[in-house]
Amino acid sequence: MENVVLSDSRKDELAGFMHELNNHSSVRFVIKEHVADLTLKGKTKELKRYLMYFFVPLKYFIRRKKYGIIVGWQQFYALIFCFYCSLFHTKKINTVIAWNFTYKERATRFKKIYRLFMERCVCTGYLDYIHVPSSAYADKFSREFKFPREHIIVAPFGIVDCYNKYFQLKRPEEMRNKRYFLSIGRSNRDYDFLVHAWNDIDSYLVIASDKYNGENRNSKVIVKHDITADTQYEWINNAEGLIIPIDDPNICSGDTVLLTAMSLKKTVIITKPSALADMYIHDSLNGLLIEKSESDLKKAVEKVLNSETNEIATNARRDFLNYFTRDKMGIVLANLINTTV
Repeated sequence: MENVVLSDSRKDELAGFMHELNNHSSVRFVIKEHVADLTLKGKTKELKRYLMYFFVPLKYFIRRKKYGIIVGWQQFYALIFCFYCSLFHTKKINTVIAWNFTYKERATRFKKIYRLFMERCVCTGYLDYIHVPSSAYADKFSREFKFPREHIIVAPFGIVDCYNKYFQLKRPEEMRNKRYFLSIGRSNRDYDFLVHAWNDIDSYLVIASDKYNGENRNSKVIVKHDITADTQYEWINNAEGLIIPIDDPNICSGDTVLLTAMSLKKTVIITKPSALADMYIHDSLNGLLIEKSESDLKKAVEKVLNSETNEIATNARRDFLNYFTRDKMGIVLANLINTTV
């Protein structure tokens, strides 16, 4: 039987992960790449992504007897596989693991339907393990969904080291002569807090989000809706530091932005409590943790601006390389396979 990792990322992005997984695991895995057309834009791109969430798992469900362990690097490839198993009441023959798992309630009229759908995916006995990057979130999810806590793997997220590729990128033209902090991301961000708290700070703040449309009357705050996945690196690389203001502290989000900044040797300011604060950052050593207050934010920003040694940023990159790469995630999964599966 074949053991597979179902990915919505390019194979080269998971090369380190797969190498360490196969190097340390007692069984061998093959990566199966299922990426939506990256040239698509807007609603068309989003529609195709949702369609793939259902069609890719269906393909593996139909041929499920060929597979032993199924790992969903894209969590919905694993979850919806389990949904089909439950829907058709099939005999359980696969070990299914949802990697990089998170659940966020939908604040829409479909909230109850989405909750029932997730319960059907998670709670019917076909899903064996999930991976999350926060102990607090693992405890919360286990309580709410009655999912066995011992079947939740808590380990940091990991990304590909991008320092050599991006550290020499030039400053964005519009910020050529301006010192700025960057806050970037679409989900679970409290940008209103940043806008309202950004008073008497001698630096610009750039908020990069295509979803944020809050009121902003501060000339030092620039809201950008057009920074893409490809252009974000020049903004991150040339920022004085990154700020991640978490909205709901119980939801895991912001990991990729945080680790990208750490890999590029940037100091990150994170609000607490949050899963990011718990899992990745030691205050004043490899990042800065703040309460959601104007005074805390100002002190943290001034600390970064006045730093002469950049020691926190240096420590951030060191810890990234030691603990938070894709390679490390492969070893975590391999250890799970060797000890429990």
